[in-house]
Amino acid sequence: MSAPPPPPPPPSTAAAGATQAALLDAAEALFSERGYAGVSTREIVENAGANIAAIKYHFGSKQELYLAVLRRAMSRPESDEIWSVLPVDASDASPEQAATAIAQLIQGFLAHIIDEASSDTAPSLLCREAFEPSAAFGDVVEEYIKPRTERIEATIRVLVPEACDDRVRALGQGILGMVLHYKSFYEIQSRLWLGREPSQARVELIAQTLAGFSLRGLGCDEALVASVLSAMADDAKTDQETR
Repeated sequence: MSAPPPPPPPPSTAAAGATQAALLDAAEALFSERGYAGVSTREIVENAGANIAAIKYHFGSKQELYLAVLRRAMSRPESDEIWSVLPVDASDASPEQAATAIAQLIQGFLAHIIDEASSDTAPSLLCREAFEPSAAFGDVVEEYIKPRTERIEATIRVLVPEACDDRVRALGQGILGMVLHYKSFYEIQSRLWLGREPSQARVELIAQTLAGFSLRGLGCDEALVASVLSAMADDAKTDQETR
């Protein structure tokens, strides 16, 4: 009786890296479109051009692949850049700096999440996770949402130092909720008035409206609100001129 054939040799480092990247790319596109539960492992490997055992070999499981997709998407520079306008240590920020930072966050976050040309899938993945929590939900909250939420809360506290923790949290979630409305209900907004590709002027109008609404809700005086909105308008004009 002849001996069984030897097992195939393990893939080279370059080939393994290419397969991992292909799996991540395919899974990210599918997960951002249909969510964790709506995607099968067979679809992922077929779109990645890999064999059915590739996910288990490279990641261990579909859930671990999903976590890898989320971590990669959430750590991209374009996502971090949006939140970098908030002070790392808000305790040293002035009310003017805090108000400007909140307005800049609104402006950058809004433009990013409704940019149809953006290749960043983090907003779509997070919205999917919020509406259809997967087994990775706890990791998403702890690794991505909580740190950023704490930064905006610390910035808000500069403007409302007397507020209790729950009020600060409610204010922070209110600001983020207004912006995320344009992601969660984008299809409705695009049909009502935005169109499939909102003009830069409309995006800036929404950003300035939300910023003014937020800063007044945080108790900023009209002089400060006017100064921040004027700076936003100047930045928008400069950005258009340099395009």
